[in-house]
Amino acid sequence: MVIFSSSIVYMGAIVATVVLATCFQNLIINVKKKNNLYRNIFINIIIVIITMPLVVLSGMRGDNVGVDTYNYINIFEMAGKYTNFGDFYKVRGEEEFLYSLFTYVIRKFTNSRFLYLGGLQFFALAPIVKVAIDESDEVPLWKTIFIYTCWYFTDSLNAMRQFIAVAFLLMMYKKFICKEYKKGVICLLIASGFHTSAMLIGPIIILICYLFVSTKVIFFFKHVILILCFSIISFGQNIIVYIFELGFMPSRWVLYINTFIFQNSRLTERWRILTEGHYFELMIRGAIFLSFVFFCSNLKNHKRDVGMYKYMFLLNILIYAAGIIVYHTAYAVRMSVYFDAFIIYLFPVLDEIFRLKINIQEKRIPVFSLIITILYFYIHSILIGSGGAVPYVLN
Repeated sequence: MVIFSSSIVYMGAIVATVVLATCFQNLIINVKKKNNLYRNIFINIIIVIITMPLVVLSGMRGDNVGVDTYNYINIFEMAGKYTNFGDFYKVRGEEEFLYSLFTYVIRKFTNSRFLYLGGLQFFALAPIVKVAIDESDEVPLWKTIFIYTCWYFTDSLNAMRQFIAVAFLLMMYKKFICKEYKKGVICLLIASGFHTSAMLIGPIIILICYLFVSTKVIFFFKHVILILCFSIISFGQNIIVYIFELGFMPSRWVLYINTFIFQNSRLTERWRILTEGHYFELMIRGAIFLSFVFFCSNLKNHKRDVGMYKYMFLLNILIYAAGIIVYHTAYAVRMSVYFDAFIIYLFPVLDEIFRLKINIQEKRIPVFSLIITILYFYIHSILIGSGGAVPYVLN
């Protein structure tokens, strides 16, 4: 009964969001054709409306919905005890600046947990909706939003700061692809302001974008550089520790880069327990990647950069697998989620592949992604209860 009621609550909010996105689809396409101030204002209003069901659901949740929700609430309450932001920021160990500033400002104006938790969720969703709007000429708005929310919404109730960073890095990627480099750098800085790990992964995403957009980088070197990226993230802990000791890196960064050195730590057993539930996620991602590799030759001339999405997902799987199977560190999953979120670009390509395979003429039918996404949502979010989002209870 608990599982059923929680699934109804979450899926109801996701469906409401998808319905709103569907209602605005044609209107957004027409508005995007206009080049004036009112276009941006109108699109921002639409973003607020589309995100509202999930923002409200997030704001209304109890302390035990999401493993870290209780800690977020404690930080929020702590902010009210300080008369100036500087003192609060120092007490928090100079934690991510924008997150600390957001928490402090909200707490000074109100003690509403609803506004605080809902506000964090809005920042985790709004960039995704903006990316979906930008992609809506090629991929239906509802589809991008449906894929992302089913895969990550319940997890974002736990790791709220990181999923804000994930959202802004996805937007950063879009800006760099469109050669809007200044906006891309701003997105990277905002992401890092909520979670420092974004400053580690952001440049790697930019590098991968360059590798597959540039025709000057030959095929062999693309693979070599990708292997180096994985090696730096995975095994470069000695270099990272050395840089940290020189004073050029916040202490929290060591925790996120030093992904694979917990095997001799007293925390080993804890990480092993935390990662036992991730084998299903690893298997389904492996199946998606193999499907992509097996069928992607059908879309050699696809205008999307198939190779880029493939290697983003491959890097994700490698980090995921090494962290879970070999070293049992939950932080490997934290690192890989930045690449994992590129599934919102990968799935439309796979849908196109399967549509051609089974000869469906309607391009907007999500042949592959709908089935996999619903299956993943039910097992990952409801049955496994990843991130502690089940059962859903009101505050």
